[in-house]
Amino acid sequence: MGRLLFSKNFIFGCGISDYQHFGGAKCDLPEIHAARHYEYFDVDFGILESLGLSAFRTGIEWARIEPREGEIDRSSVDFYHRYFSGLKQTGVTTVVTLHHFTNPRWIHKFGGWLSAKTGEKFVDYVSLVCHEFGQYIDYYLVFNEPTVYTQLAYLAGPRGLPPYHKNSREARQCLANLDDTIRRSYDAIHDAGGVKVGVAHAFSALPFALQRGRNVFGWLFQKLHRNAVCSDHMENWEGKFDFCGVNYYFKTSLGKPLPNPEGLRRICREIFRKYRKPILITENGLPNRDDTQRTSYLLLHLESLANAVALDKTEIIGYCWWSFLHGYEWGRGYKPFFALVDVDVDGTYKRKPTQTAYAYSEIARDRGLSQEILQKAQLPRSLEFENWL
Repeated sequence: MGRLLFSKNFIFGCGISDYQHFGGAKCDLPEIHAARHYEYFDVDFGILESLGLSAFRTGIEWARIEPREGEIDRSSVDFYHRYFSGLKQTGVTTVVTLHHFTNPRWIHKFGGWLSAKTGEKFVDYVSLVCHEFGQYIDYYLVFNEPTVYTQLAYLAGPRGLPPYHKNSREARQCLANLDDTIRRSYDAIHDAGGVKVGVAHAFSALPFALQRGRNVFGWLFQKLHRNAVCSDHMENWEGKFDFCGVNYYFKTSLGKPLPNPEGLRRICREIFRKYRKPILITENGLPNRDDTQRTSYLLLHLESLANAVALDKTEIIGYCWWSFLHGYEWGRGYKPFFALVDVDVDGTYKRKPTQTAYAYSEIARDRGLSQEILQKAQLPRSLEFENWL
């Protein structure tokens, strides 16, 4: 009945973050065991390789590298050399996040991201990462969701992230410092020889009737969060990104999250037309233990990307499912289940690939989707999203 095919250069991947999956982070949040990827990474890389996926998004934790201001922890540097050396042996393309919502505790003594000094220290850390680990990194993600981090740290109060403030003036100051830091980090990475630098941005689609020009996503973010900062914020970086990272999960309709694969295609089309930069889907997934629903969600979003490439002529590098391992989800503990690989986080930490993982593995190996399979895919319910948010 025909197939939707992906190019030989399209990468099929998945992702994790330090705090949510590694365990033992010495950052400005409480220490948790998470999935203990820090200890079991060799096992996890074996599973990754067995699934035949071609990309892996992971991270480097600033607080591990520099647990005290000006002091580099050489044991952590050595760990990351072992870690990335093992990861590269699997043959995957590496996508490495340098900031994923967490910081060294010491930055808060001089005002956290309200201080330009934090940005200066972060750029020093970025330069060290390039020098030590640049040989292992294919794509740099300087920051994960800078507008969401700003909202959680400076607008959400006790329900957010350190310093748990709720002040719109501080939010604007934070974002201004992040903008400057992202631009300077881009230069530092390129000065060190890195050539693929981006930022992972959070997007949600919205009904057609609510679209307002090319900056529709920023408008939506502002409307939903009033004093919050703009989600589509890339124009403030003066072109200092080589690709656009897109985190996408749902459509927002009257404040209610609904799975909407076509929204991903529309967002990619808008971003590519606006910035003319290739796009990497850095997060997409469904928090649900029903593998039938999750596999349908995966299939339909991949179909939307195939159509974006074939019909809209959008340049898309690849796709990363969130997440590879079961782990901690911000503010929700271990209940939301996004994982391709289940982890017994309450006991043995045994790893077990899900049926969704095996379905994704088959797609990645075949580099295509059959129309017969797509016709059987049913759009997942929204209930799990509502419980997660």
